[in-house]
Amino acid sequence: MKARQILIGIVVLAVAGVLLLVFGKPRSASRGIEELVGTLVVPGFVPEEARAIEIAKSGAEPVRVRKGSGGWAVESAWGYPADPARVDTLLEAITELRVRQVRSTREASHPDFQVDEAEGVWVRVYDRNDTTLAELCAGKTVSYDRCFVRRSGSSRVFEVTPNLLQHVGATGADRVPRPTFLVNLRVLSLKGDDVRAITLERESGKVVLRKTEVEAPGVNPDTGEEETTTVTRWMIVEPEEEEADENTCRIVAGGLTGMMATEIAGERTIDECGLAPPAATVTLEFGEAVSGEATSGEAAAEAPPVTVLFGDKETDKDRYYAMTGEPGARIFIVSSYYRNLAQKDLNEFRKVKHEEPAEEAPEAAEEAPEAAEETMEAAEEEPEATGETPEVADEAPEAGETAPEQPSENAPGSEEAPPESA
Repeated sequence: MKARQILIGIVVLAVAGVLLLVFGKPRSASRGIEELVGTLVVPGFVPEEARAIEIAKSGAEPVRVRKGSGGWAVESAWGYPADPARVDTLLEAITELRVRQVRSTREASHPDFQVDEAEGVWVRVYDRNDTTLAELCAGKTVSYDRCFVRRSGSSRVFEVTPNLLQHVGATGADRVPRPTFLVNLRVLSLKGDDVRAITLERESGKVVLRKTEVEAPGVNPDTGEEETTTVTRWMIVEPEEEEADENTCRIVAGGLTGMMATEIAGERTIDECGLAPPAATVTLEFGEAVSGEATSGEAAAEAPPVTVLFGDKETDKDRYYAMTGEPGARIFIVSSYYRNLAQKDLNEFRKVKHEEPAEEAPEAAEEAPEAAEETMEAAEEEPEATGETPEVADEAPEAGETAPEQPSENAPGSEEAPPESA
């Protein structure tokens, strides 16, 4: 009996030892991995120290952004200004990147999560000395706000939030970063309500619109009696003064002050884009607010005039080249919507529309001179025909011939018959 108990004890100890060997180490490693959940992927990252960003994927041109004295610029896109909001959002996303799960610790699994050299999207951030502040490889998208990421030099694959691919413009099926994703495509960022005057110059003629104080009938809110009040209205001041259509003026002012490009013109010159000279020029004036009307901000009241130039149509597309009149301004490609605002007809700005002449009128006017010429020719021929009659009448009839009939008294050009002899 004793031997049997000893044998059972030996077996139990052996099994416990095996269990300890099999599960002891992984449990310790698992505990370490679990501790990573919820932690920052790039601890200690300070976005204010960033001076350069590189976004690269194998087989594609890298996107390079650098901060200079004038702000962020996309060096890989001909130095076009970068969108400061998108750059800040990207740096903020790196700062807040957190581990939700540790999906793998094996390098062999990297292709499965697309965090390998061939498929991964690398995001590198450098300081003013080009020292690396962060170097991450973004892989597959898990959901809108999650993707796989691994740090440079590490084999661990994390499932993280937020989705880094959303902030570098690599959301397509091939996950290639869009070259102009970080470019600032906003041509103008002003407020339409702050515009005080609009000048449109184009081939069809010049139109000047201005907000003006005018007297208008009104009702006194206290007494209910009719009285004359002063209101601010859009007026056409050139080519001749008349009241403008308020809604049309607001649409033009609001549309142009918030003009957004769809693409950049890149290396194309102003000559190639039809901007020298432009097809249409729009000048927006802000200036001081008219009496009794406040602006949406003091900065707008002091803003200098802004000029927008429109050029040729982009080949085979319903888009046009445009740029501001500022020195060193870049050329953008904008929707035809903005160009059409600049090309609005004078009659569209009138409160009381003028009737357009009928299309047939020009043709009728051309035919009128021809009809007049035919009438004059007929008038010139008529005297010759009637002038022959007296000559025939004056000839004496030969013997045996009957004298020709005298024309009637009412006949045109006829003369009175001589009196009969006694």
